[in-house]
Amino acid sequence: MYDKKIVKPDEIFHEGFPQKLIETAFWKGKLPLRPESRTDKSLLRALRALRNAERNPWGLMVFEFQNDFGDQSRLDGINDALAAVLKYSNLVKEGGLVLGLRNGSAFRAGQPVMAIKGPIQELIPPLSIISMVLSHKTVSAVPERSGRVNLSEFQTTLAEIVDVASNSSGGAKTVTFTGARYFHPRMTHLIVRACWEAGVTKTSIDWDVNDERDYCPAIADDILQTICSFYTDAKHAVTDAAGSLSNIVEPGIPVVPSVSFRNREGEDTRVVAERFQDLAGIRVNTAGRVGQLGLRGRDDPRIGEWMLRGKKPFLIPAGEPDSDFWYGAGTSVTLAAGLRYLLDSLGRESAAIYLNGGYSDHRKVKAFSRAEAALDMCLGGDYTVSRVFDFSTWAYLDFRLVAVGHDPTRMQPVYTHGREMPDLSDLEPALGDMKWRA
Repeated sequence: MYDKKIVKPDEIFHEGFPQKLIETAFWKGKLPLRPESRTDKSLLRALRALRNAERNPWGLMVFEFQNDFGDQSRLDGINDALAAVLKYSNLVKEGGLVLGLRNGSAFRAGQPVMAIKGPIQELIPPLSIISMVLSHKTVSAVPERSGRVNLSEFQTTLAEIVDVASNSSGGAKTVTFTGARYFHPRMTHLIVRACWEAGVTKTSIDWDVNDERDYCPAIADDILQTICSFYTDAKHAVTDAAGSLSNIVEPGIPVVPSVSFRNREGEDTRVVAERFQDLAGIRVNTAGRVGQLGLRGRDDPRIGEWMLRGKKPFLIPAGEPDSDFWYGAGTSVTLAAGLRYLLDSLGRESAAIYLNGGYSDHRKVKAFSRAEAALDMCLGGDYTVSRVFDFSTWAYLDFRLVAVGHDPTRMQPVYTHGREMPDLSDLEPALGDMKWRA
């Protein structure tokens, strides 16, 4: 919320990030009037849960592209992103700080291009819009790319995934689309409509925030779990986050705890199964590492233990076409099967597994269907899809909370999914109070 009567422009704008261009994006840009209609539901619910629990520590949020375009990688849209911060939050008024690369700066995959520091309840509202404008404008600036979306190709790709998932050997699966935040806000209604027409039943963003027709489950994301771990501890963060969602969730919407937060899927699945008698399911996303109950390969020393769990023990030979999906990093067949065995042993046969990580590739969905036939079991109840276009044709910007603290000068690093604190030395002050630069 930008008001010159409250915030003095000469105290918040910094060299290299022109005040005039940022104000033009604020007043005349194509940013939506309200961010809620373009914001991931997991973020909206996390914000409500934090407000309900009166938890508002300071946080440091970092934005990184998952991919790049080699020598053609140049950041664009930073003025729109800064305008979104001013438009949708009181971050500057509360003394927060925004760092960033200048428009036109070269970047590489995994390199921070922007960072926001401030009270967590002021960080959350603009996150999805920032991701949208930076992703769209950056890919639009790449030669031979326009940033336009081929909706026909988009819908066809999703329909193929839905078709395989709905005819899976272990039973029909639903498909959730969570990638709307990679497209410009003006595209949201078209993207969501294409999802529905392709057969996707749940989307993380609706252009009409009052429309709950898709009944997207309430999933505790990393931000909410990180804040909960700050107030309790990492061991109880999963149950605390799920419990806080239960207090604010819409009637009829299931709460699904995420068990990948501590990289201890097995331990946390057992914890939530014991804590929630009406457990609807669990969500797993191993983010490029081997899960606690998964196998690295046919030579994994835990293979004997894994085989003993199964009702129909079977492991595909190494080198087979599907073996890349059975073993190793990511949400693998062996990880999903291990979690299914565990849930069944705890009397949670009806609890679904919401699988995230790589299911935008229909080959993985097909491999899981064949695995269900080989193992004679249902591996998951829902596949999460986010990146429909490959890394060579689109820009994917993600954000993560990397530090939390009550004192802005002494914040605790957060190592989510084993990812360490990023190097922010290339970022310059762009907006806000300089005293928190360190």
